[in-house]
Amino acid sequence: MNADHENEMELEIKRLEQEWDHAQLKNDTEELDQLLSEDFIATVGDEIYTKTQVIEKHRSTEIKLEAHESTPERVRVYGGAAVVVGHATAHGHYRGQDVRARSRYTRVYVKQQEKWRLVAAHAVVKWQ
Repeated sequence: MNADHENEMELEIKRLEQEWDHAQLKNDTEELDQLLSEDFIATVGDEIYTKTQVIEKHRSTEIKLEAHESTPERVRVYGGAAVVVGHATAHGHYRGQDVRARSRYTRVYVKQQEKWRLVAAHAVVKWQ
């Protein structure tokens, strides 16, 4: 794989990171459905979430974000897989409570049927 192709894929992954932010901010369950693989799994602290659980949390508006910004610091592409390490900030309401958080995250994307999908995510969150 040449450097130009790797750079193109890195830019595509960074664009997906922006789509992830947008989908979470807008509670856009259709966009989340497109971004997440069917077997998506996330760990946040000691909690584990599936694709269905993430979408339901947003559909129920249990989560209502006013701001959400991911900053990918490293993107590594390995053929049909990509690993992103970064940090994020968020502010909004969760179960009626005002929340602010900073997190460090790792996300794994895999190319499935010519489309990148988020297959796994892990975050360490500091609530403020």
